[in-house]
Amino acid sequence: MKKAYILTAVLLSCATTFPLQAQTAGDTFTDGSLNCRVLTTDEGTKTGTVEIKAGSASDELVIPAQVGCQYGGEDWAFAVTSIADEAFRGANITSLDLSGAARLECIGASAFAECTLLENVR
Repeated sequence: MKKAYILTAVLLSCATTFPLQAQTAGDTFTDGSLNCRVLTTDEGTKTGTVEIKAGSASDELVIPAQVGCQYGGEDWAFAVTSIADEAFRGANITSLDLSGAARLECIGASAFAECTLLENVR
């Protein structure tokens, strides 16, 4: 029984010491209102690429050139290269700004389907 308590304490201390945020392909994190999935990483430069999976945007949605997170106390920067299928389906956005998303290569199927309030795209 004592061993179980010690193991639990060790696991809890590890979980609080090292935040579980994106570092490897497939990991996810949130930057502001955007939910992101890591596509590629470069450990040496703490950079990579991401796909925007979804977001909680209303009114104006701005897709930035890059998003970021922290892992192990270090800042990581990820270029936004794609928007996932159905990422913002049915969202209450009125304006979509893609003008700053310099490395955006792919917008998935139905990413903005049923966005009936969408009037302006840049």
